[in-house]
Amino acid sequence: SRVLDITFGRADGPEGLQTAIDRVCVEARQAVDDGISFIILSDRAAGRERVPVSTLLACGAVHHYLVRQAVRTRVALVLETGEAREVHHLCLLLAFGADAIVPYLVYDLFHKLRKDPQTEVAVSKLSPHELVYNYRKAAGKGVLKVMAKMGISTLQSYKGAQIFEAIGIGADVVAKCFTGCASRVGGVGFLGLGVDALRLHYEAYPPRPTDKGVGGIVTLLNPGDYHWRADGEAHAHDPAAIAKLQQATKDNSRQVYAEYAKLADRQTQRCMLRGLLKFKLADQPLPLDEV
Repeated sequence: SRVLDITFGRADGPEGLQTAIDRVCVEARQAVDDGISFIILSDRAAGRERVPVSTLLACGAVHHYLVRQAVRTRVALVLETGEAREVHHLCLLLAFGADAIVPYLVYDLFHKLRKDPQTEVAVSKLSPHELVYNYRKAAGKGVLKVMAKMGISTLQSYKGAQIFEAIGIGADVVAKCFTGCASRVGGVGFLGLGVDALRLHYEAYPPRPTDKGVGGIVTLLNPGDYHWRADGEAHAHDPAAIAKLQQATKDNSRQVYAEYAKLADRQTQRCMLRGLLKFKLADQPLPLDEV
């Protein structure tokens, strides 16, 4: 086996992301030529001066590069990543060419929970082996559920199948990392993804001590992916809209419901593609019997 580093220097700026992906692809082909059977794409080198490349970008780019070189079947791709943690993450990686995934940060978290005063009582009942076993069993069932919804019964059929559609991903990224994946509306390119990677890295490794939290410990922001946050990710149903809906239901008020509908329409414009569409009125309306 051979470990390939999927990180780039912080000093390289946003452009370093694409450069790192190109480097890893070339190193992967060299590993195949050297007779290596297992290529491990690892972001363990990430740190204050090293920014991790998205595992999905790296995996997809290497997978398709080796396919185009007609050598993909000669090697297995193993991902050693601190990024993957949820069922959806695992499904994406498998669908874009991963043969095995090692979510080391999840396993490290289990050991931390056993030492945390707030969670040690509940977690300490299970051994480290049982914690990892339970996670792997739950993740495996989750992947099987996703496969079943698509009518796929074996992992061999799901691996590399790319049964996803990209939203908000530019043509250059799709061509290199997700070749053949549908991306109808276009979107961000490698430069934009590099900026996002550096932004996340900045939050984890602030350049000045004053940017750290209490006791010098970095406090990571909650992006609001699951639970709504005022400065986080937009949700289709935010607290203001839900409050209006509850009040309209309780008071049977058309006026309050209209206010709820206005808020819901605003959130739809922020969260969904259909919210960006507008009606285009014809110069001459069609007769109803032709509709």
